Amino acid sequence: MGNRIKKTIRDIIRREITDVIEANNLAIRYNYELREYRGLYTGKDIYIVGCGPTVKYFTPKDDNNSVFIGVNRAFKDTRFVFDYLFAQDQMEEGMQDFLSYRESKCRKLVAIIPHEDATFRVADYSSQMKDTIRYVLSGRRMCKVPFDISVEPIADLCGTVFSAVQFALFTNPDHIYLVGFDCSEGNTYNKSSNSYNYQLEGWHKIKDHIQLLKKDNLLISVNPIGLKGLFNEVYTLGFANEMNADINDCQLYDN
Repeated sequence: MGNRIKKTIRDIIRREITDVIEANNLAIRYNYELREYRGLYTGKDIYIVGCGPTVKYFTPKDDNNSVFIGVNRAFKDTRFVFDYLFAQDQMEEGMQDFLSYRESKCRKLVAIIPHEDATFRVADYSSQMKDTIRYVLSGRRMCKVPFDISVEPIADLCGTVFSAVQFALFTNPDHIYLVGFDCSEGNTYNKSSNSYNYQLEGWHKIKDHIQLLKKDNLLISVNPIGLKGLFNEVYTLGFANEMNADINDCQLYDN
């Protein structure tokens, strides 16, 4: 029994090392395309939009100084005009709509996932699409966030939003607003009641990385629920009223 356990442990370690090496090699090949985005949005604000229930309280600003990034099925919300979309391991159903969204006007960034347990590899499905950029995820989950995603794998923190955040950080914006990432329960489009509390570890790693960048006011959570107390916070008036919050104690989002 002891030898069997030792062999199992060795096999697990060997597989993890293999995944890391594969991811690093793939990143050198694919992530190089991201180099053109380094510092691209200095002086601008980026809004990363998800599918959490609180997204319905948010009205996007109509200005030319903001960049909008949609995660997974966020593109279905027609109030937003997205400049970028991110996907990693969505199910195949609906991917054609994702990839054809605002053709030639919206770049789609899709993940190459070294893990063997990926249910559906979006990058394989989209490899022939002209508007897509393929990026490589790390071969190990919950690793440190890289400083240069053009030469290193993007950290797999168990959620597509974390890849979008790392990309946004790489572009050096003034602020990054998180919209519809409640980190609690519910999904606007698939009516899921799943809890997203498991993502809190990933958000803490993002926070640690931002502290290393010495940009404490960079990330702003809009209408936070599960993320309350983790980043800077702003609230829309409609959400604050529904939650019976004292608006004198809230920083309201100005749109």
